[in-house]
Amino acid sequence: MADNSQAPAPELEKDKSKKFGLGEKISSKKSLKAAASGRDLADSLPSEAPAREPSASGRLGSQRLAVGAQRLDDSGRLSSMRMKKMTETVLKEPPLYLADYGQGSWQLDVFSFPHNAIRREMSDMYYLVASMQKRVLDLSHDDIDDFYDWFDIFQMFVQWYFVFEEKLLLPWVAPATELTGILSEAERKKRHESLLERLSDIDLCQDRFSHLPAGEVLPALIVALDRFSPSIIEYFGEQEKTLPFALTQLYGEEDKKKFDEVVLEYIRNSEDNHTIMHLLLRPIKSHDLTAEVRKQYLNYGGFWQRIKFKRSYEKSRPEFKQQHTEIVKQFYKRWGQAQADAVIEEQRLNDQGGVQVIATENSKKNLS
Repeated sequence: MADNSQAPAPELEKDKSKKFGLGEKISSKKSLKAAASGRDLADSLPSEAPAREPSASGRLGSQRLAVGAQRLDDSGRLSSMRMKKMTETVLKEPPLYLADYGQGSWQLDVFSFPHNAIRREMSDMYYLVASMQKRVLDLSHDDIDDFYDWFDIFQMFVQWYFVFEEKLLLPWVAPATELTGILSEAERKKRHESLLERLSDIDLCQDRFSHLPAGEVLPALIVALDRFSPSIIEYFGEQEKTLPFALTQLYGEEDKKKFDEVVLEYIRNSEDNHTIMHLLLRPIKSHDLTAEVRKQYLNYGGFWQRIKFKRSYEKSRPEFKQQHTEIVKQFYKRWGQAQADAVIEEQRLNDQGGVQVIATENSKKNLS
């Protein structure tokens, strides 16, 4: 398992001119929350508390954690609470290895194309949550808003995939093999519902951040994330392990090419078409393969229809960069700055011989 105790740089595109884009429509926050209406987080969240005003700095850090912000480390050196939060390891990223795609196994490509895109987004989500966890004493409204701007797109994508799976992917697979165990229709339905509930739990945490200290809400968000990840990883792994061979008993490469055309048409007709295509292309390592898939996607309709469709796709790129991929880079910068500030604070603390001036100053800021 990957350890998020350090601040690793997110994957940055080598080609600075290459951007990703947003589809013509993004599902609204209201529509994304519709399935969660009436649900509660009583099992994982504290009871409601009166809304608290943010400090002048806009921080939502935990008041309880800010008080007494110094301790002795194993060497007897004084260490600030911020440094403790920076160095302790709580959040663990599960194995999110990408399956082979475009390596000559067309039967595996059927599954790895969408699965890898979700895995890639999950890796970014763990990075974002780890960044917030390390900076819990200094989280601002901007941090929370930015995370949920990113999360809206991820949640939409998972919802889209489950519909795609039931309407197109598995109906094409079913004639080749009997779908049993966790891949049976009844078990799939239960797993889909469970996974979407976990995403709704994360979504519902957003309102709690305005009522409770960030340090009291983040654990519930992490619980929901940790319940979501192993289940979907197991589910994808079972498909990739058992179904590709079965496809070769009924289909060939030409059948796969025809299926690809059906898939691309399905994506084009989706409400968040360009968004979905950008997400699907992100984990593909080969530039040539990425360009080829994009070209097939944009090969749509007659001449003027293609021009219009391509223009809308190009227009979407900076929007998607701002609303999704750029957020991960911003969290990386904030993490790095917070870590540098914690080092300076700890050095000042020890230079002053343990006087609790820093603890007092920081407590006042968070309690203001």
